[in-house]
Amino acid sequence: MSKTQIATGGIADDAVTVDKATGFGKILQVVNTEFNTTQNGSAGADAMITGYFAQITPSATSSKVLILFSGGVQIEDSNSAARNAHFKLRVNNGSNPSEGSTDIQQVRYGSYGYNDASGTIEEHQVLVFNALHSPSTTGSFHVGISVGNYDGNPNWKIGISNYKSAFTLMEIAG
Repeated sequence: MSKTQIATGGIADDAVTVDKATGFGKILQVVNTEFNTTQNGSAGADAMITGYFAQITPSATSSKVLILFSGGVQIEDSNSAARNAHFKLRVNNGSNPSEGSTDIQQVRYGSYGYNDASGTIEEHQVLVFNALHSPSTTGSFHVGISVGNYDGNPNWKIGISNYKSAFTLMEIAG
């Protein structure tokens, strides 16, 4: 197969349009859901974080959904050993996910105050999820975050001091 190289100056401004672009995953819709509330608890059994849900309704069963989330989290411990919580990105078709829904990505955060008996140790992080998922539906597709104990049952907080957290869901043509 031979290739012909065309200088970009030789292409008319209207020669390449969105209507002519095919085969490389057009963005069909974007849904952004922001949160500015603080949720907190003690990490035990997996539990959904109240109110941290978003949804999108894909236009085709072949579409993929790019899931982006970022938000401030805190893990705290008043012991002198490591305490870790895990956060899981959960997905579900038709309704908000639950602790039993598919988790497509996990992140572990901890508080590490070894040899420090001086009081509470707080670790502040940015929780980030980036995942591409194929929901295979034209019905509503929902995402949410669960949190649970990894070791040591630390306290956790998301939406620290009411800083914004957000889900951005992008439908990508399949």
